[in-house]
Amino acid sequence: MLTYISKHGDAAIVPLPDSVLRAAGLHLGDEVDVVASPGRIVIRRADLARGLLGTLIAGMTEENCHASIDYGVLGREAL
Repeated sequence: MLTYISKHGDAAIVPLPDSVLRAAGLHLGDEVDVVASPGRIVIRRADLARGLLGTLIAGMTEENCHASIDYGVLGREAL
């Protein structure tokens, strides 16, 4: 789909047709995470980004986790 970047107040916008939102499983009002790299902008549902931590924690087992290490008080964190 070819579209153009336009101006809306102080922001740049890219109109997304309903068909694109539906294909991505997104809806108006959804919170999204926007990541930019040279020549590319990726938009994804924010809860997918947050869910990654939950997935990582769910995968923790006694076999793949090290024991905690007590370094004692190193600085001002005890104040």
